[in-house]
Amino acid sequence: MEQKSSLCETHLSKIHSNKKLFIFKKNVSLIRNDVTSLSSIRMSSAFWWSGCEFLKELKALLSPCDPAPNVMFRLAIEEMEAWYLGDQVALLEAYPRAKREVLDRYVQDSVCHTWEVLADAIDPGGIAAIKKVGWPLPGQVKSEWAHKIGPLLNLERNRSPSFAKLRDGIRRLVS
Repeated sequence: MEQKSSLCETHLSKIHSNKKLFIFKKNVSLIRNDVTSLSSIRMSSAFWWSGCEFLKELKALLSPCDPAPNVMFRLAIEEMEAWYLGDQVALLEAYPRAKREVLDRYVQDSVCHTWEVLADAIDPGGIAAIKKVGWPLPGQVKSEWAHKIGPLLNLERNRSPSFAKLRDGIRRLVS
C-alpha cells in the first residue's frame, strides 16, 4: 500500500514540476477515506490558476493507483480566510472588537483579497499595518486567526459555500 501511495505522490510531483503548480498550504484539500480516525485524515493543498484544469489533473492521478484510493478534491478558489468570514459568530467570539462595517461589506466567497478583508476587520491597524511590518507578520497573524477562530467554527452555521461543499464531501466520505 505504501509503495502505491508513493507512486501517486510521484505523479503529483510531476504535475508540480511540469505544470508550474503553486503550492500554498491551504487552498485545495485532498481527503482520503482509507483511514480509521479523523486525526489521520490526510490533507494536501495547492492553488492552480485554472481550477478546472487542475482538478482534471488531480483526478487523473488516481488512474495509476491500484487499488484506487477513496478521495475527494476540494478547491478553495480565493482563500481559506473565507471560511472564517463564513462564521461571523465564531469570528466575533474570537475577536469581539472586529469592525462590523468591514464584515458587513464582505460578499461571501468572493474573489476580493479575502485575507486582507479579514485583517482590516480584526487587526487594529488593518492590512496596511501588517504589510508595513512585512514578513513574517502576515504568516503569524494568519496562524493566530487559525488558532483563535478555527476551534470556534460551527459546521452548520458557516455561510461559505466552499466550506459547506468540503463539509458535505467529508460527510459523504465517512458515511
